[in-house]
Amino acid sequence: MLAMVLRRRGYSVFDATSGAEALEALAAHRQEIRLLVTDIVMPRLNGIELAVEVQRQAPEIKALFVSGYALRNLASQGFAVERIGAFLEKPFTPDVLAARVQELLAPLVP
Repeated sequence: MLAMVLRRRGYSVFDATSGAEALEALAAHRQEIRLLVTDIVMPRLNGIELAVEVQRQAPEIKALFVSGYALRNLASQGFAVERIGAFLEKPFTPDVLAARVQELLAPLVP
């Protein structure tokens, strides 16, 4: 759903169904990736862990976290929410997503 919304807004999107797959996309397309949009709650490698690894490899890539859980609930479940910068709590509209992505990428546009 997120990929479809962003593609319709003119963004190039690499889909990944897992953290491992996202890291493979990063390895193959690092120069093209400017923003990671990830859910926080995922099996094996959660979104926060994924973002830490992405930013270790490519510090210029920003991250937008999404979740159906409030940050306080995630913190109580042991997630490192102090590492979260940009965050959208589900549900949100396509317009809200697009505005947040544009806001995060705007400083990168010459």
